[in-house]
Amino acid sequence: FRRDRLPRVEAYRVGDVQVIGLDSVGTESFLRQVVDTEGGMATRKRLENNTRDAFATRMYKSITYDMVPADDSTFNLVYKARPETPTMVKAGINENSFTGFGVQLNLTTRNTLTPASRSMVSLQVGENFRGLAEHLQFLGYRKPWSFRLQGYAEHQEVPAFSEFRRTGAYRSRYYTVDARVQRSSKRRSGGGFGFQWEKLRSIPRFESGAYLDGSNRFFQAYGFWRFNNLARPQYAERGLKAEAKLGYVFALNPSVKFYQDGRPTGELEGSGIPYGDYLRFEGQARHTSKLNEKWQWVSSAQAGANFSDRSSILNIFIAGGMNPTLRNQVVFAGLREGEVVSESIAVIQTGPRFNPFGNLYIGLQGGVLTSGFVEKSIGTDRRTLAGGALTLAYMTPIGPAEISVMGSTAGSGPRVYVKFGFPVR
Repeated sequence: FRRDRLPRVEAYRVGDVQVIGLDSVGTESFLRQVVDTEGGMATRKRLENNTRDAFATRMYKSITYDMVPADDSTFNLVYKARPETPTMVKAGINENSFTGFGVQLNLTTRNTLTPASRSMVSLQVGENFRGLAEHLQFLGYRKPWSFRLQGYAEHQEVPAFSEFRRTGAYRSRYYTVDARVQRSSKRRSGGGFGFQWEKLRSIPRFESGAYLDGSNRFFQAYGFWRFNNLARPQYAERGLKAEAKLGYVFALNPSVKFYQDGRPTGELEGSGIPYGDYLRFEGQARHTSKLNEKWQWVSSAQAGANFSDRSSILNIFIAGGMNPTLRNQVVFAGLREGEVVSESIAVIQTGPRFNPFGNLYIGLQGGVLTSGFVEKSIGTDRRTLAGGALTLAYMTPIGPAEISVMGSTAGSGPRVYVKFGFPVR
């Protein structure tokens, strides 16, 4: 007995294509996504790739296909597709030691405003507001180019520190409109370029000391790149997720007033603080290696820098926290958000993660932070410190629940950090 005695079929001559499970409009758009035959021929690899590309659009719950022999030595290609609901409404909750409690609402619709598109609105209503509106337009089915228009609003109280002692807080308000063109490659990586308008507003909450009250508006032209081959978004056993953004910030329009113990001391104009256009970089990478069935090793690096000897006027980076919750945040285990702020920050962290059973995880990570490595004409506060955290996590059906005990060489003692759910952005 010998298996596979018949020759392997490398290509099929397709005579007819049928779609089961979709209406006439859905069938037309589906065929534009999956049908790709040259001279009426289709290879097994091409069929698999086209089906996966269609499924990756998240427009279908499942897609299967079969090659049915016909009487004229051709094959009928028969697809069975189960469509997703075109419009979905979701709700959830989010709790974080930094952002507080929030209720999340999401409305997502596909191919409603325009064909081959996805539109969504997400809100987080609670102690700190988040709002996101986005329209993603694919520039033709099964083509790698797309256009994304996004509006985002973020209200957050950010504590202010002096030598790791809290002195007050700023009520930060951030708004942006972002348009980008992007090209994806094999569902793992993508890149492109964009243009962004941003507005920052800082409202002080201080009883004494020196502080500022002001805003800044500016534009940014940028290029970006992303890569993600993780098997799942949370607690993946192996893989790499990385992204980088290089931009040029210009047309700054700041308005800032300075105070000392509640009394005005001056304004930005006339203060001698130089500001102007500058080059800006943001990047991060997180790699997970599988050691055995229970253990993984997780390493990450993140950096942000404004490359100019002039001030960015409020557009600085904020280090601290266990999870990304704030724009311009550089995550660092061991610090609370805002304990280190600078025009340039870089972090490296690494450590093991243990999965004793099911959805329970125990992680230990340590790292090093350095800040102020880009010189400024008004002086640079350079700083290097180490930190780490021990984390107990459980993946629930509605999101991850984590509790961490963290500390750093800053010497302010251990801190507890709690997280539940997913962020809006």
